[in-house]
Amino acid sequence: MNPRSRFVAAVLIGASLAPGLGAHHILGIPHYAYDENYPQAPVITYKVAAGPFLLELTGYPGKPIPGELSTMHAYIYRDDASKDVFPGPIEASVTREALGSKETIFGPVATRFEEKLHKFSPVYGEAGRYNVRLEMELEGQPYEIDFPIAVGDPPNPFATLVAWLGAIALLIVVVRAIKIKRERRLGARN
Repeated sequence: MNPRSRFVAAVLIGASLAPGLGAHHILGIPHYAYDENYPQAPVITYKVAAGPFLLELTGYPGKPIPGELSTMHAYIYRDDASKDVFPGPIEASVTREALGSKETIFGPVATRFEEKLHKFSPVYGEAGRYNVRLEMELEGQPYEIDFPIAVGDPPNPFATLVAWLGAIALLIVVVRAIKIKRERRLGARN
């Protein structure tokens, strides 16, 4: 085969493969929207309106493991045709409530602004229910936005409540039975 024929054959083969190659990448969808359209990795996503902005918070992994680093991305943009990204400062913190007390386990820290995303990486010490708070000022208005996060396999608070109520009911029944037995003994002596 002469060089010209090889070139023409290579161009024809390349042209026939081009449509398949273009379909390999998810074009036109930003990386933060992959989980909506192409769920592959377990992530958790929240969307909240904050004044003229929309805030999307994404957590990786979707169900954090106690003691392991997790990654949170906040994407804040105008809810209009411009879709302008908010680059301003955001403070992130994570708290845990247990038995009426609130414990801060992360932050408050300023998030890192990279690739149009505000990023931070908390570590949750143990399984439980946590609250992620983002604080920012949008066009002169202060905002505090809270997001619940379940880490590991937290105990069901209703199951704990039912167990306590059952234990109290059992204690009342036992105390009442002892009291009735004592009254019967005293009545039998008289």
